[in-house]
Amino acid sequence: FRYSYGKGFNVGASVGYFFNDFVGVDLGLNYLIGGKTTYKFNSDGDNYTMDLYSRMFRINPTLVLKTGGDTWEPYAKFGVIFSTGSLLSENSLSDSNGNDFFAKTKTSGGLATGFTASLGLAYSINENIQLFGELNLESVTYAPEKAGITELTANGQDQLSALSVSEKEITFVEEYSMLWSTPVDPDSPSLELQSYEPLSSFGVNIGARFFF
Repeated sequence: FRYSYGKGFNVGASVGYFFNDFVGVDLGLNYLIGGKTTYKFNSDGDNYTMDLYSRMFRINPTLVLKTGGDTWEPYAKFGVIFSTGSLLSENSLSDSNGNDFFAKTKTSGGLATGFTASLGLAYSINENIQLFGELNLESVTYAPEKAGITELTANGQDQLSALSVSEKEITFVEEYSMLWSTPVDPDSPSLELQSYEPLSSFGVNIGARFFF
């Protein structure tokens, strides 16, 4: 199924500097409260639900190009974005025997990188305040470094404490080799190949600018 950890609600602020009436730079800082993507599956009386979402802190330096209008001012922004935080997965299963299972996994580590582009329109209330709205495109991928089960229950009873480190923690690597005859170290995280997760999005930003 299709999903992206980049969807959700952004809260943030930015500071900028204009070299002249047409060209400037901007540094945005924001926090992504990721919206949930839900996948549901039913088979032979077993009901499975998976929710995927993110919590990410992002830094977004951009180049700003504007027309220099007096009241209405179209503009464009192009830049790069750096993100760090967590990808979260909540999995629940209600089986045909009336048992309920729940697991929550947190994936983190590393830095997500990508590109951003925006087209916007600003309205000047006075020389110090502007209101703006913009369409924003972000193309971002994320290769986490580690994952771990943070919650595991069966019929409301904790099961996480019964797992070894290798059963509840994963370290993602670019490559590794192993022999089937080599025993698994229960006190070390298991190894898995690193993969890329989507953090891209297309959305609308609205806000206010203050000039000093």
